[in-house]
Amino acid sequence: MAAQVTGFRSTGAVDDNVELGVPGTVHLIDLDNNMGGAVHDKAHKDVILYPTPSADPEDPLNWSRKRKLMNSFCLQLYTFMVAGGTATGYAVYPQIIENTGIPLATLNSAVSVMFLFLGWGCLFWCPIALQYGRRGTYILSMTACMCMNLWAPYTTSAGTWYAHRIIYGFFGAPIEALVEQSMPDIFFTHERGFHVGMFLLWIGGASYLFPIAAGYVAQNMNWHRWCFYFPSIFMAVSIVFLFFFMDETMYDRKLLESQAIERARAAASGTAHAEATTAETDMTSKEAQTTEKPQQEGSDASVSSEAREAGLVPIYERPTYWKKMRLFRIIPGKENHLLAMMTRPIMHAWNFPIMAMSGIQYGSFLMWFTVLNATWTSILQADPYNFSPGITGVAYVAPFLGSLIGAFYSGWFGDKFHMWMARRNGGIREPEQRLWLYIACTITTMTGLLLWGVASADKVSWVAVLFGAGMMGFGGLLGEGMITMTLIRNTMGFAMGYAITPWFETDGIRNTFITISILSIVLTCAFFPFIYFGKAERKRTADRYRRYAATATMTHDE
Repeated sequence: MAAQVTGFRSTGAVDDNVELGVPGTVHLIDLDNNMGGAVHDKAHKDVILYPTPSADPEDPLNWSRKRKLMNSFCLQLYTFMVAGGTATGYAVYPQIIENTGIPLATLNSAVSVMFLFLGWGCLFWCPIALQYGRRGTYILSMTACMCMNLWAPYTTSAGTWYAHRIIYGFFGAPIEALVEQSMPDIFFTHERGFHVGMFLLWIGGASYLFPIAAGYVAQNMNWHRWCFYFPSIFMAVSIVFLFFFMDETMYDRKLLESQAIERARAAASGTAHAEATTAETDMTSKEAQTTEKPQQEGSDASVSSEAREAGLVPIYERPTYWKKMRLFRIIPGKENHLLAMMTRPIMHAWNFPIMAMSGIQYGSFLMWFTVLNATWTSILQADPYNFSPGITGVAYVAPFLGSLIGAFYSGWFGDKFHMWMARRNGGIREPEQRLWLYIACTITTMTGLLLWGVASADKVSWVAVLFGAGMMGFGGLLGEGMITMTLIRNTMGFAMGYAITPWFETDGIRNTFITISILSIVLTCAFFPFIYFGKAERKRTADRYRRYAATATMTHDE
């Protein structure tokens, strides 16, 4: 029986003895150079491009490297600004308490509710983006977050603080899952790790860098205005930048290719001669000469087997500049599964245990991030450290450096490691291969939690305390985010946000962090069985996965 290949159109050149029908298993390396029907990377001749790009120059996979990097930068900019806005107040909690009378427990509780809405808001925003476009979703999201930051300086009560944190969480939700879903729109499988690593750097790094600036603003200016005004100003500039430089990456490859083939058939039969002539003229016009080459740099253009057998060259429509500038778009003929996409992620945790476990792993790191921020000022501005607000903010450099190392480790190094593992596995890439990198995250997170909590409880030098914070910043999830995982992750973060303040007030810093470090090692070590049994579980749920994928608005398996 021929192998079922996901990732390129099989031409019979695939080794029939290789089991490729399991979702997530991809033939990524052509070790014997005998897969002539697959599209290969030009720079690395043995690397198979997955997903297979179409022949359309407007296919995001075919964009020039410059255009791809610009869109990646736009995604990172969105991530940095919205993530930073969630963390602006951490370094100035004592000043907020002094000026508003809102207790620390209430501040932390409101932020935990914000994280809850950051997760559950994905049920609304991600389907909207998948159905009607990413570009408008990102711009609308950042605009609303900017407005919430402008409202925050006028906080006078706990109710007001809760209100703008909740609304910020709902409108900022695309940062939690959509950015990671946008990366596969423009990058092939073997390229994504670096860019996802950069996303992890900025979603964590912004949460550490913004409090650095906020600490100095609080020390030298009026905290309740400029700590929130400055991020709003930068967000406004970023919104303008995104409007002019962020492309729409929504692209239904199968649907648009079939429509292009139909145009080619109509042109060939003579029933649409005028349309074919117009399209031919357009392609030789000055506008066509100034646009990008129809092939993605570093790859061969791909024409489907259907078009090839019929001897047709698909005719793709070229959008005008003003069409590209639209915030949202509707692809003619695209089925609408909006309501299904808003409800099904809740069931995925039950239907696909791997998703549930991934969400728990992801959620554990959000819990430790919540713990770090909830105890930051309580530890560093108390005896024996007595840090000023400015120095309290600067101390966030430690976890940021940890995030920087972690992003390099999980991104650039992760890509290299995954390619090496695929070569050792006969050219076959398995998702579980990346889990080996998780070992370092397990060790550093547990050690960091112990150093942060126990060292501060024993009043050890601030160097040891901040070294622990840096090790906690190293931890991160390897892989692509999904809505289901985000729901679990942010619900766990919400629960920890409510629990942490009364927990350490009752049990003390030392006992609390010893317990938390043990909990972290238990949760993160749960990934070990999936290294060995993950593929069997994916195979068991393969039919269920395909039923869901058949009615998904868009997948990246084309």
